[in-house]
Amino acid sequence: GEPAILECQPPRGHPEPTIYWKKDKVRIDDREERISIRGGKLMISNTRKSDAGMYTCVGTNMVGERDSDPAELTVF
Repeated sequence: GEPAILECQPPRGHPEPTIYWKKDKVRIDDREERISIRGGKLMISNTRKSDAGMYTCVGTNMVGERDSDPAELTVF
């Protein structure tokens, strides 16, 4: 039930990369009201057990994509 925040520092590039997040290798839909992505930060309000998993930040631009190392979120 607590909020969870995962931060991502995107790689530099031209054009400036955009960021999205994946959970267990599936792109996260930030249209869900509990989830927001701002400036590379993934914020989950009111976490649930179903939010537990491996999260990866992805920076993308016309040149290509780059994944961060995965981060594991555990919900007790």
